[in-house]
Amino acid sequence: MYSSFDEMSEMLLDSGTESFQEVVLVEYPVEDSYCVAFVTAETPPNICEATENVGPGMTTVYLPMAPNPVMGGFVVHISNEKVYEVDMTVEEGVQSVVTSGIAVGETHDVEEVATVSGNANLTGDRRDSP
Repeated sequence: MYSSFDEMSEMLLDSGTESFQEVVLVEYPVEDSYCVAFVTAETPPNICEATENVGPGMTTVYLPMAPNPVMGGFVVHISNEKVYEVDMTVEEGVQSVVTSGIAVGETHDVEEVATVSGNANLTGDRRDSP
């Protein structure tokens, strides 16, 4: 089973690392619940205008479905106010998704996440903060 996850991770990283600019957290599927997402691009101006989100701006992210992000996920245009920066590499983010959160990375274990869970934005930094 591990080799399947390893192969899937390699395939996604080979094709996705250049496409994914950074790892962020987005509040989904309910309030105070966060998912790993990958920034793919700046949101086109016509989408910002159509949603009246011109002020804070928007970011386009890929929100993968675990444990197989290659088979499914969502492309989401989200207000910068709802995108949270997190100290994770793209590789750590992919590993977290394909292992269904079991392998969160050496510096991001479950106890650390539980310790900061009382903080609404986990790292304290939103994309719209200076």
